[in-house]
Amino acid sequence: MSDLHIIIAESGIILARGADMTFREFQDIYPDFMTSLGPMDRDGVFDTFEIEWPDILVINHDTIRTFVDAQGNDRKAEVRLAMNGGPP
Repeated sequence: MSDLHIIIAESGIILARGADMTFREFQDIYPDFMTSLGPMDRDGVFDTFEIEWPDILVINHDTIRTFVDAQGNDRKAEVRLAMNGGPP
């Protein structure tokens, strides 16, 4: 399913669900929103992190995998990713 977005905010990187979300809606939800990539599927998310932010992928690999592979009630709307070994 292609409903994943990588959101770049001043506070960090957020992985979110929302196939039909618009740029404006992201601005409303995330006050420090800068830009987003998506919608994309699981492979697109991992490919993007491998190319653009390999260090963030290493730090957050399990978090990203759990988020994108979640099913049913385990599907969260978003997850904030740790940057440079720090907390999300």
